[in-house]
Amino acid sequence: MSGKTFAEKVLGAAAGAIVFRKPDLVLSHDNTASIEKIFRKMKGEQPFDPSRLVITLDHNAPPTNAKLANDYLQIRQFVRSAGITRFHDAGEGICHQLMSQYARPGMIVVGSDSHTCTAGALNAFAAGIDRTETAGIWKTGETWFRVPESLKVTLTGELPPGVFAKDIALYLIGRITAEGADYLSVEFHGDGVATLTIDDRMTIANLASEMGAKNAAFPPDEMLKEFLGISNRFTPESISSRESQGGSGADRTAAIEASSSSGTNKLPAQTAHISSGVTRASSREAHSGLGDAAFGIWADADAHYVKEITLDLGALFPVVSAPHQVDHVKAVDEVAGTPIQQALIGTCTNGRLSDLQVAAEILRGKTIAPGVQLQVIPASREIYLEAIRSGLAEIFLQAGASILTPSCGPCLGTGQGIPADGTTVISTANRNFLGRMGNKNAAIYLASPATVALSALEGKITSPAPGNHHFPASKKMAPTVTIPPGDNRRHNGVWNYTDADNLNTDQMFAGNLTYEINSSEPGKILPHLFKGFDPAFADAVKNGDIVIAGENFGCGSSREHPAVGLSYAGVRAVIARSVNRILFRSAINQGLTLLVLPEAVKAYRPGDPVSVSLREGVVTIAGQEFRFNPLPAKLMEILEKGGLVNALKN
Repeated sequence: MSGKTFAEKVLGAAAGAIVFRKPDLVLSHDNTASIEKIFRKMKGEQPFDPSRLVITLDHNAPPTNAKLANDYLQIRQFVRSAGITRFHDAGEGICHQLMSQYARPGMIVVGSDSHTCTAGALNAFAAGIDRTETAGIWKTGETWFRVPESLKVTLTGELPPGVFAKDIALYLIGRITAEGADYLSVEFHGDGVATLTIDDRMTIANLASEMGAKNAAFPPDEMLKEFLGISNRFTPESISSRESQGGSGADRTAAIEASSSSGTNKLPAQTAHISSGVTRASSREAHSGLGDAAFGIWADADAHYVKEITLDLGALFPVVSAPHQVDHVKAVDEVAGTPIQQALIGTCTNGRLSDLQVAAEILRGKTIAPGVQLQVIPASREIYLEAIRSGLAEIFLQAGASILTPSCGPCLGTGQGIPADGTTVISTANRNFLGRMGNKNAAIYLASPATVALSALEGKITSPAPGNHHFPASKKMAPTVTIPPGDNRRHNGVWNYTDADNLNTDQMFAGNLTYEINSSEPGKILPHLFKGFDPAFADAVKNGDIVIAGENFGCGSSREHPAVGLSYAGVRAVIARSVNRILFRSAINQGLTLLVLPEAVKAYRPGDPVSVSLREGVVTIAGQEFRFNPLPAKLMEILEKGGLVNALKN
């Protein structure tokens, strides 16, 4: 009998089992205003345990219009009335950075944001959920999990100069593709892990959502114990300093010979080893938050994995994600020289002090190229303050950068920094979907802070470790599918999107509308549904229609608007080759049937009659039957009652 994986241990059941568990922490942000409305529809009065809720105002900080300002006011009032103490107002920081103050080894952490998986760097089981499910947890204290199977990633060696954690994450995504870890728990093993700081691990865990993963997890090792300030409670062996265990980002950057004419860049000595900016807990405080899992939780040596991958860190090189898909990965050398007009350093992925340190070391004493806008976003107020105290902020400003309030706005196009038509952006963010930053007529490259900083200096994409590298792409990258006017995809009540892989939530419902229209307002969602993909859909969809789609349907954000809109429109079922794990949960929560049946998708031809029987577990296409396992009774009850709101009203 094989041992247990990290996920199996935390959730207390074998892979594939459906379990109900009470999360230790429940995160929400600007979407809290919408969540409260849904909570009231469920007849909720007071959250089950306010001490478990973490609420931040970050996605539109500061508010850019009166509606968003009123949402913030509503959230502040709710926080006071509910007695929520773990509240961070606008400007305090981005939710995933702030969550590192609370997440601890062995915890179950959920949040109404797809990048909640960032907390896996702290040995927590952390996963994104939607707004409706968050409201349900507020009321009942629990939610369901299908225990994920696991992917083992073994890291060996040590990163060479000019290569960073962002390069590890993008390299891995490019290797396995955006759907390569669908609903898997990704575990990081090997001696290479010890060379990665907690900042590094947060970057990698953050991007697990871009490979379809349920969560990512790092071990509770000496690095983590030191970070949490509880090293004296663990093994008696002396703990090496963070620098001797792989060094800060600056250690690796110090050896970079910039491709600019000014040569090597170095930071002042006093900024050489800056912490992540997260307030460390005392030993007593940290231990009290760990409970019985004081030593953390990790997989057994003989645990079973559905996939195993080994990455030699020493063999990696700087990479980018090219427009318009995160898994469209190339070596920086392959796109070097591409002119850029805008650069972004920050966000929840790379806004920590070590990231700013890397960029400042490159920019010190220099000026960004003419015609380039460089925006810097510290991930928290504490990081911003430390950047000022250490001289990093001055370096950025003298280089010609703008330093913005800690916020997610530029990343998803709800705040400052929306690019103009024809603009090429290079960013440290985590998504580059068409229209992601608020303009579908712009192109976004994703890269490490070092690559972004050097590119801003040169006015073109530039590698911090130039060579003759080529990414060994394992996937032929198809263009982002959009349906042109006049291309009727509805036949016999079935919408044929079988050629649309990686249909993302930004295409289904634009990111810049996420906070303009609450998910509790389905009638306002429908006119905008699929507008970034098939402009005809919202006007032509009819009650009882069926949607048939390709791989990784609904990838991207945790926003539930697509599922809400499809359910409101009366769509009978969505049948896909594969589906993003958060959208699958959203579908159940909205009473929408979403089935993963790749053979059925392959068999479908335009005009074929399609029928679905949930109780019998069968889809029939042109007389051919395709079987599936019916959902467990509790989840079937949610579907049959028309969604979680109706199921929890009484």
